[in-house]
Amino acid sequence: MNKKEALYPSISCFAFNGDNSRVAICPNNSTVHIYDTCGKPEDYKAWKKTDQELLEHDLLVSSIDWAPKTNRILTCSQDINAYVWCEEEEEYKDKATGDMKKRMVWNQKLVVLKTNRAAAVCKWSPDESVFAVGTAATELGICTFDKTNDWWSAKNIRKFASTVTCCDWHPTNEKEILAGGTDSRVRGFQCQKKKQPCGLKYNTSGWVLDVKFSPSGSFFAVTLQSSTIVVYPYTPDFENTHEENNGVEIPLPTLPCTQLLFVRDDLIVGIGHEYSPILIKKSGDSWEYVGRCDRGQLTKAKSTSSVRNAFKKFGANKGKSTEGKGIAATRHKAAINSVRPTERDSNNNIVKFVTGGVDGRFCSWDVSSLEKDVEM
Repeated sequence: MNKKEALYPSISCFAFNGDNSRVAICPNNSTVHIYDTCGKPEDYKAWKKTDQELLEHDLLVSSIDWAPKTNRILTCSQDINAYVWCEEEEEYKDKATGDMKKRMVWNQKLVVLKTNRAAAVCKWSPDESVFAVGTAATELGICTFDKTNDWWSAKNIRKFASTVTCCDWHPTNEKEILAGGTDSRVRGFQCQKKKQPCGLKYNTSGWVLDVKFSPSGSFFAVTLQSSTIVVYPYTPDFENTHEENNGVEIPLPTLPCTQLLFVRDDLIVGIGHEYSPILIKKSGDSWEYVGRCDRGQLTKAKSTSSVRNAFKKFGANKGKSTEGKGIAATRHKAAINSVRPTERDSNNNIVKFVTGGVDGRFCSWDVSSLEKDVEM
């Protein structure tokens, strides 16, 4: 891979602001960098790095969510902490002129998670007054702002048997949330201030890597480590805790997806260990795998002239392509680990989205073009 084509050696997570004019990126470490997209969120080569950095975390930042309305950035990390970052104006002294000037900086507010394990995922509620943080302490923290202490405090839901890897809020009801983990269960909760949450439990056949509501909130999709996506109807009954097993399973002929994105009620994009996004489409009352969005094939690497040269090349370039090994011709050259929408139509359906990968690249995808190409 040409390193000049990658923004960083690797990307762990990223998030756009409300109008896609800026993007927060974690280059697989403890720092989050803020970029100006220069009006081109689909072209990362045009992005310009600002002098703003979020530096409070000590270990890998595992998740970022940028609230579009309140312009607050939520981050969580393997250092067992989460922070809410607010952009504020401050005065500073110009070293060259000695004059006092103003600039915008990001200041963090503490989140009291009450956990002793790594934070894996975080997400704002639709009204941006509450957020959720899933941790390796088998807890889902529902966080609200404490005005008295000027911090965010978590009320932990301890209904899980293993790490909480994903969560998603209902699009029209900010009180309802789904969360899944490595205990092969998806649980639904109704989060209320004066009442302990009770919930639903959905059994699955593997570790739950991601869960996403459809735009209408009438059903949701789950992606599993077993290379399976399951779509469930969402009919919440929080008065009585019970199990649901009425999902439609879609076996994948690919490696597992680690994240899902509903572009509209009848179309799902999946990204993960494959070097290409995939499409899942509703067909009647069922769902089916449509295909890969990027059909780039493997090209043969150049063979060496002798066995001795082959061994020399292997010793000097461990991990790189050698004789008999293929080179990916796809746009991404490694696994894809993040996906974000960048454009919606008048019906709030996603028209374009951007993916970020372990290869340090960002790729933009047009939904209408993908549907035509994949179904050919």
